Parts: sequence; structure tokens; C-alpha cells
Amino acid sequence: MSTIVATGFVGGVTPAAAQGQSQISFSVPAGPLSRALTAFGRQAGLQVTFLASVAAGKTSPGLSEAATPAQALSRILQGTGLTYSFTNATTVAISQPASAAGGATVAGAIQLDTINVQGNGTTGFVATQTPSATKTQTPVLEIPQSVSTVTREQMDVQNVQTLRQAIRYSPGVVAEPRGINSRLDYLYVRGFGPSGNQYLDGLRVMSGEFGFPQVDPYFLEQVDVLRGPSATLYGQSPPGGLVNMVSKRPTEETFRQVDIQGGTFNTGQIGFDFGGPADPEKKWLYRVTGLGFTSDTQVDNAKQQRVAIQPIVTWRPNAATSLTIIANYQNDPHAGFYNNLPAFGTALPNPNGVIPRSFNPGDPNYNKFAITQASIGYQFEHRFNDMFQFRQNVRYMHVDSDVAWLYGSGLLADRKTLFRYGYGDKESLSALTTDSLMQADVRTGPISHRIIVGGDSQVSDLVQQYGFNFGVPTINVFAPVYGVNIVNPLLGRIDANQQQYGIYAQDQMKFDRFVLTLGAREDWYETRARDTGTPQNVPNGQHPSFRGGLTYLFDNGIAPYVSYSESFQPTGATAGMTADKSPLKPTTGQQIEGGIKYQPPGMAALFTAAVFDIKQQNVTTKDPNNTAFVVQTGEVESKGFELEAKVNLTRQFNLAAAYTYLDVRNTKSNTTAPGIYGGTFLTQGLWPVSIPRNSASLWADYLFDNGTLAGFKLGGGVRYVGETYGDAANSFQVAAFTVADAMASYDLGATRPQFKGLVASVNATNLFDKYYVSGCAASVACYYGAGRTVMTKVSYRW
Repeated sequence: MSTIVATGFVGGVTPAAAQGQSQISFSVPAGPLSRALTAFGRQAGLQVTFLASVAAGKTSPGLSEAATPAQALSRILQGTGLTYSFTNATTVAISQPASAAGGATVAGAIQLDTINVQGNGTTGFVATQTPSATKTQTPVLEIPQSVSTVTREQMDVQNVQTLRQAIRYSPGVVAEPRGINSRLDYLYVRGFGPSGNQYLDGLRVMSGEFGFPQVDPYFLEQVDVLRGPSATLYGQSPPGGLVNMVSKRPTEETFRQVDIQGGTFNTGQIGFDFGGPADPEKKWLYRVTGLGFTSDTQVDNAKQQRVAIQPIVTWRPNAATSLTIIANYQNDPHAGFYNNLPAFGTALPNPNGVIPRSFNPGDPNYNKFAITQASIGYQFEHRFNDMFQFRQNVRYMHVDSDVAWLYGSGLLADRKTLFRYGYGDKESLSALTTDSLMQADVRTGPISHRIIVGGDSQVSDLVQQYGFNFGVPTINVFAPVYGVNIVNPLLGRIDANQQQYGIYAQDQMKFDRFVLTLGAREDWYETRARDTGTPQNVPNGQHPSFRGGLTYLFDNGIAPYVSYSESFQPTGATAGMTADKSPLKPTTGQQIEGGIKYQPPGMAALFTAAVFDIKQQNVTTKDPNNTAFVVQTGEVESKGFELEAKVNLTRQFNLAAAYTYLDVRNTKSNTTAPGIYGGTFLTQGLWPVSIPRNSASLWADYLFDNGTLAGFKLGGGVRYVGETYGDAANSFQVAAFTVADAMASYDLGATRPQFKGLVASVNATNLFDKYYVSGCAASVACYYGAGRTVMTKVSYRW
């Protein structure tokens, strides 16, 4: 194998930083050196490169203790006469000392240009570590759970504008069931959602009905998708999984970047990202990121505008302590389109034709959607010694929203006249979320333990004023006339307080090649609510959660695993009321999962396959003795399998591929639902809406680094979403669709040093302007997918 020598560091990550990483519990067996180095790379989440001839015939004493990667390498190489060097934050090269090699370059060495290294253990599109799944720095191979990471480089290459766009190339996710509805990020993971599954920096993003915070991906370093129940570490969350967004962080190296974009629908955006040390000792680091955005959108009379800024400061008084303060302010005076359309004319034929994609059921004299959000928090870390460390994460967020919209409620018999109603909503939400934990790295005989014990809390106060107006004029969907004068009085008021407190413990145990992960948690939750002065019957109580998983680590990079995990979610007051007025119990979920992960030694790549079976109980369904009330005898089951490949073959080539098969059904239900052509149907045995049986995606991009095309990058992808059911009765289907995306960029500095840091790019989504419906939630609630969107961007980094 050839030694790879890489130079250059991006995002403030240096070899020195790599050598100074926190300690890891290693279990590297004594024996052949090549096998020991492979085990070290897998456990450290690092790429280890060396010539086969250099390691041939050499043995290692191994290592079975907690150590930094640098300390571990010194022990593993003891007696071999070899040295190591961190060539970047994720790659270490093993070689003979220069004197042993006669002062010459090792034969077969390959000199590469700068490699993009971002975040913790990521190269290109590939992430080999993530703290999201275990709340510790754990290599992905050791996590007994299916996890995907969307890196900063992937988001940049695909020029994603929303969280939905960031994860739509990931398996197990229905990222855009509401299509061009731009304001709320509705996401389904393994068939469950769409609420309660979004987290930011490990803390839940709490929301109201429309006061839903939205994080712009320009402020993110990566997005982690955790599939399957995660209640043991995160408390209440859907059984399908959750999405954790990770904010950008200050860097040790000074950088400045400005981005200017323009595109279809009169879209314009300017962004800036500045960071670096504030003092020579680098005890103070900063990062300031901001953007301004405006677009007319593809829907008539629906603008989208945003101004946002995110300042971050890190203080590191010594090597053992750090404090990072993160603030964010975002104002969307026009939050874009949020509405629905009837099935006839979108998903189903209409004798009058196809409803235009630009049709807005609302009215510019009435429509309003404005939202402002602000947050501030901190992340504190302190290592007491080689064994104990403490971490605390706190965030306070406030959201104000003001919504007034006219919604469609069904077509007349002529299939062109749309009934409408008005709805107004004003919300003020304040939320405080915290998470504190102690970590201990210890050994008991041959077993190394990474133990965390912690507690978290979620507290929110919501004031919501709302009102309806059913005296709204109809509108012709094929020849709309706007300009009606409608007043929507705000009559109702809801005051709600939610509280959840949890304690949890987890032990990651390593013995030889086995990794056993066990976790347990107890939650206490309470909701107090009044709707226009009337107390609501809302859930209160406590609930335990458990998790267990076993992984086996082969030396060749293959890691099979099995796991069991649980979830719970308090059932909201809108789910109904029992006949005896007793509080509703939380829904509960259990999952059995098995899978294989493969990280080829010496290669930046990760291949995963997972099969799973999830059952959710205590789902509300109609009371068979009195349909005005509910009982909690419903059950939903989701089973299937997922495949994913993330490959960074060379600095020039990225590949991301995914496939998902899902079988999601209401296995127990007393509820009936009307069909679009008449009749009522029992929903037992039927599919939830918007969930496809099959979905797949493929993306690839290539950078030319020499010749006449040096500096050019070309890429493209396809996304396939299979048929979905459009209503609870499964009385009609939404057709499958395939859309293509493409990108091209040119680094002017590749051949002209005077333009170093200047990059021009163009991205097109839905390249061939496919006319499709992304999903329907009911016969009167269908959603078009976005048409062709082209964005050009010029970036300058210095």
C-alpha cells in the first residue's frame, strides 16, 4: 500500500489539534503491526496510511487503556523503529524515520494537494465520528444504530437552502412531504413524525403550532440523522428517529468568506462567515456568520425574506476547559408559502385541466406569515483528569409568529370552484433546554468503560391567539381573482406550559473486539394548558426508557451489530379525550435493529446496511362505544431496510447513494376515514399518508485538478420517491416521481494564483422541471414539489 502524504488544513483543524484530541478507550490487541494499526484507526476514527513493506514482519505490543491518539500511537509503534505524523485532522501516516530511509522520500509515496477537512472526523462527504448518537466522541462503526451525517462539504456542493434539502439524499427520510411549503420543516424518519424530531446542538427545538423555529443550513457544520428510537439519551421523541443539527464553531485559523447568490424567482442572497483567534495565545476564538435573503417564490403573491446573524465566542483558559457562547437572531418578515391544494387537479385528473403550480389559494390582501426567533446559549466542557470530564449545554429561545391565511377546503362539483376559510394565529413561545453530564473513562479488568450519567430538561411557555372565518368567498383555481377584503378576529387563546425532566445513564463497554452499549433513562413530564380559560385534559406522568446494542469489530473494517431501543411521546390534547376524562398516556415505541457497517481500512468511505422493526403503541383511535371519544388501543408498525454509501475515493471524487424500503401500517385501529370517491374505510391495515414504500438517491461529483479543466467541479444526482397514499382511507395514490439535480463550479485560483479563494458555481434542482406532487395529507391537502430552481453563487475566501 502506498503512503499518502497530504498537506493543507481547512476549517481551522491542524495536525497539532489532532494530536491533542481527548482520550479514547483503546483495545488494540498485541500482534502483527498491520492488524494493530487497522484496529487503532477504527477505534480512533482516523485514516491510517502506510506501506505494506514498512509494516511487514513487525509486531506491536498493543494497547488496552484510555489515551489520546498520539499517546496510543507511541505505544503501538514501540519497538518497531517507525514514526507517525498527523497529515491532517483525520489522517495519520506511518513511515520510517528519514535517516532510515536515507533522507529520501519513501518509495511509492504520493504527494497530494490540499484536502478538505471539516469538523470532527469528516473528510469530504464521509464522517467517521459523531457525538450525536451516544453523546460521546464515538467512531460510527462502534455505534449500534443506523446513523447518517451530512457534512458541511456536502451542503456546500449541493448548495442546500433548507434543512429539508440537506437530508433528502439520506436513507430512511421523507424530507419534503409538504413540497414547496417552505416555512415549516416537516420531516418523517422511518415513517414517523413529523413533529418533535428536530434537535439543535443536542437540545430539542421546541415549537408551537406555527411558531416553529427554522435553522438556516448556512449556520450549520453538519446534520446528523439518527434512525430509530433515541429516548434513552434525548427523552421524548418519535420512534422513527431524530435529526440533530450541529452549529458552526470558531476556528483556530483566521478566515473570511463572502457569498453572493442569485437565481430563479428573483432570488438574491448575500452571506458572510468570519472567524479565527482573537488573541495571540488563541484562548479566545470567534465566529460571526450572517445572511440576507429574498425571493418571490414560484407561487403567486408569496414572498420569502430572511435576515439572520449568528455570533459565537469560545474561551479556552487552559487545555482542560472551554466555554462556547452561541447567539442567533433571525427575522422572516415574509416566511414564504404555506398552503394546500385539492387532489383533483394535482394528484388526480380534473376535467378542467391541471391546477397551475403557481396558484395561491390565499389572497395578498389577507395573507401574512411573519416570524422572528432569537436564541442564546452556551456549551461548557471541563476535563478534571484522564478519567473524568463534565459537559453542560444550555439554550434559551424565544419565537414570535403572526399568521393569517386563507386555506382551501374542497372543490365544488364543477371541480374548479374552491371553498376557502380564513385562519389567523399569533404565538409567543419561550423555551429553555438544558443537558448536563459527567463522563468517566475507566477499566474493570479487561473491559474498558465509557460511562456517562446526566440529566436534561425542556421547559416552554406558549401563548397562542387564534381565530377562524368561514365566510370567505370562493375562488376559481384556474382563473383566480384576488383582492378580497377579509377581517379575521382572534377569538380563542391558549396558554400552555410544558415541562420535562430526565435523568439517564449509558455505558459503552469494550472487550477485545466487542462493544456493548447499554442505556437507561427516567423522565417526568407535565403539561398545563388553558384554552380560552378552560383547563385542558393534558398528559402528566413519568416514563422509563431502555437501550442495548452489541457490535463486533473485525480488523478488515466490517462491524455487524444488533440493538434494541425504546421511545415515548406525550400525547397532546388535540388527539382527543377519553370517555372517563382520564389523561392520555404517552405513545411508546420499541425497535429491534440489525445491521452491518463497513469502513475500508485506509479509505475515506462508509457503507451501511440496516434492517429494523418498530412498533408504536398507545396510539389514539376512536372509542368503539362512543365515537366522540378516543381510546389508546391503536398501534403502528414500521419495518424495512436501508442501504447507504458515502465515499470520498480521492480528493477529487465524492459519492453518496441511498436506498430505503419501508412497510408502515396501522396494525390496530378502530378509526374510519372517508374515501375521496365516497364511502368510509377502517384504517386498520392501511398506510399512513406521505410514506413511500421505496425511495432511492444517488449523487456524485468530480473535481478536475490538472490540465485545461483544472479547477472545474461537475456533479449531479437523482432522487426517486415511490408512490404514496394521499388520505387516511388509502382511497387514492400519489404518483412516484424522479427528479434530477446538477452542479458545476470553477475555482479561479486553481490556475491563476491572483484569484486564490474565488469560486463561481451554479446549482440546479429539479433540472428537467418535473411537474409532480410531493405528497398529500388528505383529499383537500396536496402539495406540489418545487419546479426547476437555478442558483448561481460567487464565493471569496481569504
